[in-house]
Amino acid sequence: MEGRRGHPVDPPQNPHAWHATATAGTSGAAAAGARLIGLDAEHTRHALGIALSLAGGSRANFGSMTKPLHVGNAARGGLQAVLLAERGFTAAEESIGGSMGFLKLFAGEGGDAPERLEALGEGWGIVDPGINVKRYPCCYGTARAADCVFALIGEHDLQPDQVERIDVRVEPGGLAALIHPRPQDGLQGKFSMQYVLSAILLDRELRLATFEDEAVMRPEAQQLIERIHTSEGPTPPEFAGAPKFAHVEVTLAGGGNLVHAVDEAAGSADHPLSWEQLADKYRDTAGRVLDDEVIERGIEAFAALDAARSVDGLIADLCPA
Repeated sequence: MEGRRGHPVDPPQNPHAWHATATAGTSGAAAAGARLIGLDAEHTRHALGIALSLAGGSRANFGSMTKPLHVGNAARGGLQAVLLAERGFTAAEESIGGSMGFLKLFAGEGGDAPERLEALGEGWGIVDPGINVKRYPCCYGTARAADCVFALIGEHDLQPDQVERIDVRVEPGGLAALIHPRPQDGLQGKFSMQYVLSAILLDRELRLATFEDEAVMRPEAQQLIERIHTSEGPTPPEFAGAPKFAHVEVTLAGGGNLVHAVDEAAGSADHPLSWEQLADKYRDTAGRVLDDEVIERGIEAFAALDAARSVDGLIADLCPA
């Protein structure tokens, strides 16, 4: 449900700077919570109506501490909506498609079209098209271009001192979330195409440590940032019909250029990550709060999750006292 409602407020369709995680996420959390505690249709409808008035979040806060707060706030708002509805708190019936409902309020022009409502309940986005997993710990708007630079490194062993200029072209609206072309700290670096590509060239990887303040402000990164230029433009012929793409052209200091383009980011439903790539991402993120033994035990538990009779042990590991 969250995916269906979030699509109209995704940046390419929405000129009003709403953050879909914060807006659709609140009602998504409410829908999930209503299901978990067994609310009937009437109480669920009220929960969604309450969630509508608790939703909000602007892309203006991308690159600040408030951006990740959007996620927690959406979960909190959804839970609050469910608990209130369970206790008899009421809300308007037409919280989604009404004249002042979610789609009218948060979506861009045409986002409240009737077919948006008709699509609800017709298949599950988690199954079709499936889940997109972010490979890198930064804005998803950088993912395709990052894949391109990693590919050029793999094919040509591209080094930072070989780069005279990098030109990145993405689909119209594809730069909407990347509001920090000259980042001054780690939080801004996550929303900077220029920094993300510079870090790949320098470090040959993107990890949480890539987005520490010191990493962003190192002189060699700031120098590379100046050589990277972004634009939006038409889809290349080879990706005709694709909604999103990245085309990266590297002008070499010694003459000549290198080009790579992709339409599907690594980790998308059509190009899933390998188990080892998923496990490596988990190690990087969990390593900040769990010790190595617990992390490896968790990876084994995740691998056997379909056959598990209980997840009590896993939950205990993930929520240490």
